[in-house]
Amino acid sequence: MSSQCRNIVCVSSSAYNAARMQDRIPEHRLRLIYNGISLAKPDAQSAASKGLREELHLNQRGGLFISVGRLSAEKDLPTMIRAMALLPAKGARAHLAIAGDGPERIPLQEFVLSQGQGEHITILGSRMDVPALLASADVFIQSSLTEGTSIAILEAMAAGLPVAATAVGGNVEVVVPEETGLLVPPSDPSALAGAMSALLDNPGRCRALGEAGARRVAQHFSLEAMAGAYALLYREALGLG
Repeated sequence: MSSQCRNIVCVSSSAYNAARMQDRIPEHRLRLIYNGISLAKPDAQSAASKGLREELHLNQRGGLFISVGRLSAEKDLPTMIRAMALLPAKGARAHLAIAGDGPERIPLQEFVLSQGQGEHITILGSRMDVPALLASADVFIQSSLTEGTSIAILEAMAAGLPVAATAVGGNVEVVVPEETGLLVPPSDPSALAGAMSALLDNPGRCRALGEAGARRVAQHFSLEAMAGAYALLYREALGLG
């Protein structure tokens, strides 16, 4: 299929390098265009919502982590679940809500129970109110083994959440360590738990990281920037510019 395309768009530098080195696609046919998201603000009622805490019957003293994405093997959610099980030893009191659906949902629900985390982790399933979920949370978590440019991370950063994620794929291009969040090695529950605890223990740091993340998305990962890059590519392909 790639041999029939004039240009191939890669959404991260890691994808670009893989296409060039592993797939042997000539550089002149490759374009790097990051995913972008709409920066339209949710309505005030949604933005101010704390409905998820009420839904989960949480008090205001514990932290609330949120993860959003497809429940599939490459997201490595067992690492996230194991990290949650390590938090009490670090003195952290928190709940994790996972929004999304996919082939791993039933195995993950069983794994949550096997790890004794039934009271601390809720798999929400597919949700249509992601902006409200993000507005309710304190920190966004991702434990993926591979990523392009994660829309979920971009939306969390745009909502002002600090991010604790694995240093894979496009994550290292989106999340600036110690500036917009924390990056840890993949498949390392202890490292992820450490990042989660470090963020939860310092609300002021969380706010600063979240604000910096929102600025970074607005500057580099907007829907307008992505659309402009694709428009330029189409003009070049048509010989118009």
